[in-house]
Amino acid sequence: MPLQPPVSHSAYSVLGISFASSHRFRSPLPAAAQAPVLSFEFTGERLFDASARPGAVRLDVEQRPGVEPVEIWRDGIRHWILFADRSEYRIRDGEIRCHLRRPGQEAIAEVEFLDSVLPFYLQLQGRAVLHASAVCVEGKVFVFVADSGSGKSSLAVALLRRGAALVSDDVAALSREEGRFLVSPAYPQLRLWRPAAEALTGVAHHRAIHPEWQKRRVPLDGWARFAGGPCELGAVYILVDGADDDPVSVSPLGGHAGVMALMGQSIALPVLSIQERAERLAFFSDLVRNTPVRRLRFPKDFARMDEVVEAVMEGTAKGV
Repeated sequence: MPLQPPVSHSAYSVLGISFASSHRFRSPLPAAAQAPVLSFEFTGERLFDASARPGAVRLDVEQRPGVEPVEIWRDGIRHWILFADRSEYRIRDGEIRCHLRRPGQEAIAEVEFLDSVLPFYLQLQGRAVLHASAVCVEGKVFVFVADSGSGKSSLAVALLRRGAALVSDDVAALSREEGRFLVSPAYPQLRLWRPAAEALTGVAHHRAIHPEWQKRRVPLDGWARFAGGPCELGAVYILVDGADDDPVSVSPLGGHAGVMALMGQSIALPVLSIQERAERLAFFSDLVRNTPVRRLRFPKDFARMDEVVEAVMEGTAKGV
């Protein structure tokens, strides 16, 4: 149901959902064209205490490489996400609240909300959400699926420098409309490790997200385009690490292997019910039947990124 936020709030659209908030985001978020259906706010009140909620269940969530541990709890229709000793989030239909356990963490909490908590909320709402970066090339989206640190953002930057438009960084939200698979845009900014930011953008200094983090904010700022609306999915690439002297290779990954690769990279899949997992399985099975899914193996060498881009474009042209 659409919300009527106070006039002091702004409304944004990220990953296909409109939300309202009084928080002034450091990231450049697109303005919402539709009435918000979700509100996000910071609060000074503690949101979760396991000892005070005997009915709450801690959910078994796999800890992903390169991502700090989190706890997810559920009590009925409410969920809580706890990020170490830094922050806690309460999630329920139409509302997300954040309490900072340590002061001065708003910049990190903003990233947590946009790239972890909001995608988790979308999963609960029935959307398929992947650990991925996505760019739009000539009207079709290439989605690069991988764990953190696997080079998906670096590959996205290399394609942006070739004229592609950014759809999203780190998270890809998919939907299906009238038989087409669509990818919804996030916001016009990337987060890159400092060496990658300097090597790939040619800019020596990018602002750190937070003094405790090494990742840099890399806004597009005119050097690359942003996709202003949902774009049709063109191909999915499952990224595989290669040795420094390995050739870049692209190979088909269809059938059961392709479906399982997508299921394995779904945001917070273990939190979903058996029925919801079955729905995701059906969604990805249909996607693999109708969309090219490919395995892309390449070395983590910035000097060879143009070679990787050429392999992606050649594979697309040949339908490999």
